[in-house]
Amino acid sequence: MRDVFEWVKKNVPTLFSFLGIILMVYFSVFYIPDYVSEMKMEKVNTVNNGLVETVQELVYNDQTVDIEDLKSLIKGKEIKHGIDYPYSIDELLIQTQESFLGNKFIPLKQRMKLVDSIDSIRSAIEPPHLEELAETRKASTSEWFPSVLFGFLGVFFGILGLITLALKAKREREAETEIRVGESAEEIENRIKSGLKYEHMVAGVLSMLNTVKSISRYTTPLGYDYEIETIKGKFFVECKFYTPQRQVPAHLVEGLGFLAAGSDTRAILVTNSQLSKSAQKRIQKHNLEHKEITIYVIRGENEEEVRKGFESLLGQSPDNT
Repeated sequence: MRDVFEWVKKNVPTLFSFLGIILMVYFSVFYIPDYVSEMKMEKVNTVNNGLVETVQELVYNDQTVDIEDLKSLIKGKEIKHGIDYPYSIDELLIQTQESFLGNKFIPLKQRMKLVDSIDSIRSAIEPPHLEELAETRKASTSEWFPSVLFGFLGVFFGILGLITLALKAKREREAETEIRVGESAEEIENRIKSGLKYEHMVAGVLSMLNTVKSISRYTTPLGYDYEIETIKGKFFVECKFYTPQRQVPAHLVEGLGFLAAGSDTRAILVTNSQLSKSAQKRIQKHNLEHKEITIYVIRGENEEEVRKGFESLLGQSPDNT
């Protein structure tokens, strides 16, 4: 017992240094990374949104934009904000296209022209070359005497903890960036085109129905695509096309319910996908609380299925004459 006490007494500085190391590593690994990661992502989002807005402005005003211009814009943002921009030029242009298509203040035909303009820029992008970015940082370290080593052990592990933190934050940032991008450029492009094609298909079905008196295309961000006047009254029509893996989320139904209740107008959701369980519950709750302002759902992947859905709802076959 006395030997243990003497050993503890002799190694008190070492024990406290070790405790400091444990606390440093604990706090650096479990508390600081999330904060650093959020700051980094905020910078990336700020830079990305600024670049998208700049490219939108240039394309919208028919200014000549080439790949070198975009490289200069990105480099300037990287220098100003002290970050590495995680997206390629092609991904930046695809996000700009998606932003244009989501801006319903711009007429649809003009949006499609703007998307085509950006496609012409994208066609000039050369395939990326595979370059090895092998940047190795070699830190020169001195020889430590055993006595000095124990004295500065806490500081050493603190620095080591910070390096670990930086690498961990970088990995988390890259992983989060990949999640935000979510899909490949081709998948995003196909989703945009499929969504527009689906809206046009629904519009075509509506134009064939002799029970529909008028169709108005809305270019406002209120959350619906068409307003139709039928023999059964007025309806909002919202078209949503999803990939097979996705379901209609509850927040979309909730927003449509607020719109319907606020405008005292019934709503029709036309989609190719299944409703999530929470979305189904939201519709049931809305229809119970607002019996005169019902939300209807028409599910169809093609013109035939959508046509039958409207026929069942509005009670009349399309006019084939």
